[in-house]
Amino acid sequence: MTSTPGATAAAAATTAGTVPATTATTATPPSLDDRVDRLRLQLVSESVLRMPVVLPLFNLFTAWLLWRTGWQLLAPAWFLAMTGLHGWRWVLVRRWQRQPPADVQQANGWLAALVLGLAALLALAVGLVFAGPHEAEHYVVTTLGVGMASGAVVATGWQSRVFGLWSALVGGSLVAGWLMQGHAVAAGLAVLIVCLFAILLAQTRDQQRALHRMVSLAWDNEQLAASLRIERDRARTASESKTRFFAAASHDLRQPLQALSINAYALAMLARREGLPRIVKLSESIDSALRQSTGLLDGLLDVSRLDAGAVQPDWRDIDLVPLLDGLGAEFQPLAAQRGLALTVEHPATSLVVRSDADLLRRVLTNLVGNALKFTRSGGVRLVARRDDRDQVLLAVIDTGIGIAPDDQGRVFEEFYQADNPARDRNQGLGLGLAIVRRIAVLLDVGLQLHSQPGQGTRIELRLPLGRADAAVSAAPTPAPAMPAAPLGLQVLVIDDEPAIRESMQSLLEALGCVAQCAEDQHGALALVQAGWRPGVILTDHRLRHGDGLAALAALHAALGPVPAIVVTGDTAPQTLALLLASGHRVLHKPVDGATLEGALRALAGRA
Repeated sequence: MTSTPGATAAAAATTAGTVPATTATTATPPSLDDRVDRLRLQLVSESVLRMPVVLPLFNLFTAWLLWRTGWQLLAPAWFLAMTGLHGWRWVLVRRWQRQPPADVQQANGWLAALVLGLAALLALAVGLVFAGPHEAEHYVVTTLGVGMASGAVVATGWQSRVFGLWSALVGGSLVAGWLMQGHAVAAGLAVLIVCLFAILLAQTRDQQRALHRMVSLAWDNEQLAASLRIERDRARTASESKTRFFAAASHDLRQPLQALSINAYALAMLARREGLPRIVKLSESIDSALRQSTGLLDGLLDVSRLDAGAVQPDWRDIDLVPLLDGLGAEFQPLAAQRGLALTVEHPATSLVVRSDADLLRRVLTNLVGNALKFTRSGGVRLVARRDDRDQVLLAVIDTGIGIAPDDQGRVFEEFYQADNPARDRNQGLGLGLAIVRRIAVLLDVGLQLHSQPGQGTRIELRLPLGRADAAVSAAPTPAPAMPAAPLGLQVLVIDDEPAIRESMQSLLEALGCVAQCAEDQHGALALVQAGWRPGVILTDHRLRHGDGLAALAALHAALGPVPAIVVTGDTAPQTLALLLASGHRVLHKPVDGATLEGALRALAGRA
C-alpha cells in the first residue's frame, strides 16, 4: 500500500524487455502504446501480488471503524465486498501470469475498473465514518485514505485519468467530510488533502511520461541492436566472401607465376652452363620481378591469416641474444652495401622474454629492413635492455628521413608509404608495418613510434620477462649447404596445368632428374602400373579431379612410403592446417627453382 511510485517506475526500465507477450502471433511488431500497456500490466500485477495479506487486514480494520461508528449491519457487507473485489483482482493477475492475456489493453481496462470499484467502496466507508459522532475515527480514516492514495498511484498503472477519478472519489469524500465539520481546523485539513492529491496527480502524470520515455528508449535500443546485428551479419558475410575471393584469386594468380618462376630458373641454369651473360642478366630481371609479385602475394597471405586468427603464438621463454646477433649478421651485408652502420646492443649475458620466437623474428626483420631501406646516411641500431618497468625494451633506431606527424598514424596501414608517392616497388609494397602491427597485437606487445622529419625514427616494443631457467635459444637454424652435383632422382610430377608440367619437366631434367608427368591421380597410377617407380612424388594439391593428398594416399598404397612434396596456392587456413598435418613437405606457390631444388636435395637422402 505504501510502495514508492518513483522507485517502482525506475525499476521498470530493467523489465521493459520482459513484459508478457500475447499468445496470438501477429505479422507486425507491437506498437509503442502496446509496449507501454504490457509494461503497465506487468508492474500493476507485481504490485497486486506483493500485497495479499496487507489488503485483508486493511479491509478488516476499516470494517471495525464502521462498526464503532454505528454501522454494525453494513460493516460486514462492506468487508465482504472489498475482499471480493481484491480477491477477484488477485485471481485475474494470477491467471494472466500463467497465460498472458490476448488483449493487454482490455486487461488493463479490467484492472482500472476494479480499482475504481474499490475507490467507490472506500469513499463510501469514508462518508459513513464522517457521518458518525466520534472525531478520532475521522482522523484515523483520513490517515487510511491518504495512505491508500500513495498505493493507488501504482494500482492505477500511472494513468493520470484513472488516478484523477480515484482521487475524485476518495479525496472528494475526505474533503467533503472535513468541510462538513464546520470549523477552521477541519477546513485547513480539507485544503491540505486537496494539495496532497494534486501533488500525487502531478506525480502520476510525470511517471506516465517517464514510463513512455523508458519504453521508447528500450524500443529504440532494440531497433539499434537489430540494425547492428544485421550490419554485423552483413560484415561477416562480406568478410567470408572476401576471404573466399582472395583464396581463389591467390590460387589462380599463383598458377602462371609458378610456371614462369620455374622456367626463369631453368633458363638461368642453362644460360650459365652455356656462358650466355645476356641471357643470365635477362633471367635475373625476370626473377626480380617474380620476387616482387611473390612478395605481394605472400604479404597479402600473411595479413589475411593474421586477420582470420589462423596464426596462434607458440609461447616460450626465449633468449634474445642469439636472435639479435643472428639478425645483425643477416642484415650486415645490406647495411654495408648502403654504406650504413648497423649495430646490435644487448646485455653481455642472456636476456629472456616470454614470446613466440618466429613471430618476434618476423617483427624485427620487418623493422630493421624498413629502417635500412629509408636511411641514407648514418646507421641503424637494434637495442635490447631491461627497463624500469621490469620489462624488456626492444628498439629499432635509425637516422633516416623520419616520418611526419600526419603520417605516423597511417604508416601501419596496408599499402601506405609516406615517402613513396610514385609507388617504387624497390621500396617495398607497404605491407611490412601492417604485418608488424598485427603481430604486435597478437603477441600483446606494446608498440610505440617516435619520429621527426629529418631526425630519424625510433620504434619500441615492450615484452614481458621470461624465466631464465626455462629459456631456449632463438637463433635461426642455418640452412645446410647444397651440393651442385646432379640430383639423379626419378620424380613423378602430378599437376593439371600443362604449362606447369612442361616447366617442371624442363627444370627437373636440367637438375639431372628423370621426370614423368601426369595430370591427375588416375594418370599417376597408370604410370606406376606400367612399371614406373619414382623416388620422389611432386604433386599440386588442387587437381581437376580430386586433390594431391588423395593422390598421394593412392600412390602410397601401391608403392609403399615414397617421399613427397605438395605444392599449393591455397591460402584458406583450414586447407593449410590440413596440409601441414599430413606430414609431407609443403611448398607455397609460386615456388622458385632454387626453393624447389633445395627441397628435392633435402629429400634425396630419403629416396
